[in-house]
Amino acid sequence: MEEAQIKVTDLCKNFKTYKREAGFLEMVKSFIKRDYVIKNAVKNINFEINAGERVALIGPNGAGKSSTVKMLTGILEPTSGSVRVLGSDPFKERSKVVRNYGVIFGQKHNLWWDVPAIDSYHLFKAMYDISDDDFRKRLKVVRNNLGIKDYLKTPVRKLSLGERMRCELGLIFMHNPKIVFLDEPTIGVDVVGKKKISDFLLRINKKFNTTILFTSHDMGDVDKICKRAIIINEGCVIFDGKISHLKKEYVDSKTLHLKFNKPLEQKTIFDKEIEKIGTSTYRLIFEKTESVSAFLRKVLGDESKEVIDIRIIEADLNEIIRNIFEGKT
Repeated sequence: MEEAQIKVTDLCKNFKTYKREAGFLEMVKSFIKRDYVIKNAVKNINFEINAGERVALIGPNGAGKSSTVKMLTGILEPTSGSVRVLGSDPFKERSKVVRNYGVIFGQKHNLWWDVPAIDSYHLFKAMYDISDDDFRKRLKVVRNNLGIKDYLKTPVRKLSLGERMRCELGLIFMHNPKIVFLDEPTIGVDVVGKKKISDFLLRINKKFNTTILFTSHDMGDVDKICKRAIIINEGCVIFDGKISHLKKEYVDSKTLHLKFNKPLEQKTIFDKEIEKIGTSTYRLIFEKTESVSAFLRKVLGDESKEVIDIRIIEADLNEIIRNIFEGKT
C-alpha cells in the first residue's frame, strides 16, 4: 500500500499571548509585569491525505485552518505531534520538500508587484531550473486554461484582484508540484474566472495526479473542486470524509419540486402538504426518513394529475456547514 503523501499525527499548536485589561493604568502595569495566556489553536488533530486527493479544509475564522496549513508547509513548527509530507518533516527539512509544493496564501502574493506578471514566471523558471521546453509547454497550458494571456504583460499592481489570483494560480503550477496548498484562491474572482479555475484544477489533478488541499469560505467552489472535506472547529477535526457523505449525514430534509400541466386545487397530495411556488409548480419537503421515490410512484401513477417536470433539489453545502458550526445538526 502506498504511503500517504501527508500524514498528521496528534498535531498541536499553541500560541503564547499576553492579556491586558483596558485603561491607562493597566497599560502601565503591562510594561512592568505581563500576564500571559496560552491559546490552543490546533488540538491533537489527525488525518492522512493520499496522492491525487482533492481535499477541502473547512472551518470558520479562527478555527485553526491557517495554522494547520502553515505547519504542513513548514512555516510554523508544531508545539507537539508530527507532520510528515512526502516522508519528510516540512519544518526541519523544508528545503527537501518545498520544491514539490505550490502555495497560495490568500492576499499574500508570489508575483512581483511593480513588474509584469510574466517576469515572475521567468523568475520561477530560474528558481526551479525549468527547461525552456517545459516552460513553454506549461506556460501555454496555464495561459490558455486560466485565460490570462492578456494579463501576463501587465504590471501586477494594475491587475484586479481576480486577474491577479488567476496569474498567481498559474505561477505555482509552472514547476509541476506534487502538492498544492490553496488558501482562498478564488477570492475576488468573477463567475467566469471561477469556472476557469475549477476546470483547470480538475484537469491538472486528473492529468498529473496532483494533490490539492483547498481552503475557502465559498462552499460552491469546495463542492465543485473537492471530493473530501476535513472540517475544523475550535482547533479540532469534527468531520473527515467524502463531501457526499457529509450531505447525507447532516441533511435532515429533502426538497422536491413538481410541475403539473395545470394548477392544482387541493393543498395536499397523498396527505403531503404542498407549497405553490409558480403557476403550476409546487414545493414539497420530505423528512430524512421519508421516501421520495415511493411518493413519486404514487403521483406518477395518478391519472388525474399530469406531471411535466420533476426536480429534486440538492442539499446546499453552505447551509449544511453553517448548521454544523451553529450546532443545529
